[in-house]
Amino acid sequence: MSVGVVRLLGPVQFVDGHDVDIALRSVSMRRLLAVLAVSRAGPLRTAYLVDLLGVTPSAFRTSVSRLRARIGDEAIRSDATGYRLDCGGPRRGAFSVCAAPAFPHLGPESFRG
Repeated sequence: MSVGVVRLLGPVQFVDGHDVDIALRSVSMRRLLAVLAVSRAGPLRTAYLVDLLGVTPSAFRTSVSRLRARIGDEAIRSDATGYRLDCGGPRRGAFSVCAAPAFPHLGPESFRG
């Protein structure tokens, strides 16, 4: 399982478990990561994400593939119900906590209850 934090205040960033900022050069990757990070309702349907991000299904699949390549295959889970982010944080129901403010001193341990 990937361990990391998504920073949402300021530029969207993914910081891995070794405190390394993983470069996300594409706007579409950053937007997809942000949407998945703030989703609390469980998996998001592909059609919903395509519509929300304003991309074609093909472009969406490309963004997912490229994002997985950057942050780890296991970080973006997909099944028949849709996509969700699992970055190894503490579990809160159907999701893991992986969104954090853009403050370097706040890591995943800051959000453990």
